[in-house]
Amino acid sequence: MAGIPPGRSAEHIEVVENTEGRYYELRVDDTVAGLLVYEPAGSRRVLTHTSVDRAYRGRGLSDRLIGTVLDDLRDKQMTITTYCSVVERFLEANREYQDLIDVAHPGISARNRPQAGGHSPPPAADQPPTQPPTQPPAR
Repeated sequence: MAGIPPGRSAEHIEVVENTEGRYYELRVDDTVAGLLVYEPAGSRRVLTHTSVDRAYRGRGLSDRLIGTVLDDLRDKQMTITTYCSVVERFLEANREYQDLIDVAHPGISARNRPQAGGHSPPPAADQPPTQPPTQPPAR
C-alpha cells in the first residue's frame, strides 16, 4: 500500500448533492467534512458559501469539493454566479472552469476581472466606492 501511512487505511471521499437543502456535501468516510451552499436560479446556481471542518483542512479537500461541484454543474449544462471567495480563488487558479461563469450574472467574479479596455468595473450598489467623494454630500 504505497502512499498510505502505516496503521491508516485509505479514506473514502465523495461529494453528494442535497437538492432539498441546496448544498453539496463533502463526505470523508461517511462523515460530513464540508459543504458548498448554493441558491438555484433557473439554469444557474448562485454559489454562496464553502466550508470545510477544521479537522479536515489543509488537505486540499475544498479544491476537491469545488472541482467536483463545478464538474457536476458543467455536466448538467448549468452556469454559475459566485459570491463565495473560496470558489472565486479556485476559479482564478483553475481557469478551465471560467466558462461556467454566467456572463450576465457573474457575482464577485465581475469585481475581480478587468472589463474590456483594462478597466475594473464600478463597485456594486452594495459596495462602498473605492475613493472618497470629492465633495461632501448635500444636506
